[in-house]
Parts: sequence; C-alpha cells; structure tokens
Amino acid sequence: MEAVPPGQTGVATGMNTIMRTIGGAIGGQVAASILSATAAASGLPAERGFTIAFAISAGALLVSFFAALAVPPKRRAATSAAREPATARTGG
Repeated sequence: MEAVPPGQTGVATGMNTIMRTIGGAIGGQVAASILSATAAASGLPAERGFTIAFAISAGALLVSFFAALAVPPKRRAATSAAREPATARTGG
C-alpha cells in the first residue's frame, strides 16, 4: 500500500483482496483436481497426488515471490522533501 499514492489506497486495497481471493479459490481447485485425479482404488488420494499438489504450490510461490520483487519501492525522496522546512531546501 505504501507504493501507491494516498488517493489510490482504496483501489490498491481492493485489488489486493480480489487477487488473494481469486488465488485461493484457483489454488484450492487445482489441488483438489490433482488429488481427485490421483485417487487410489479405495477412493482416497494417493501420496503422489499430495506431492504433485505441493510441488505446484511451491512453483506458484516462487512465481509470486519474483512478481512481488517487481513492485516498485516506496518513493522516500519525495516524502522526505515534503517534510523539510523551506529554509533547509533553499539553504537559507
């Protein structure tokens, strides 16, 4: 939220919530599909299904981590310049 202007905080918060909700829903469905596809004859999920689901989750985590690194940092220079008194900026 610190990377967006104060006037767009509501939009950024809403997008964050939407993306987390969609990600959780899709992730849960992908894991459920994998577990049901690898079900044993007894109808219970096989250990292999859990391994595949966790591996895909780890891959998604890595992709998300690198996407988070692409988020621009907070602009500190503009913020600190606004807080300085006018005499400090002009040298007098």
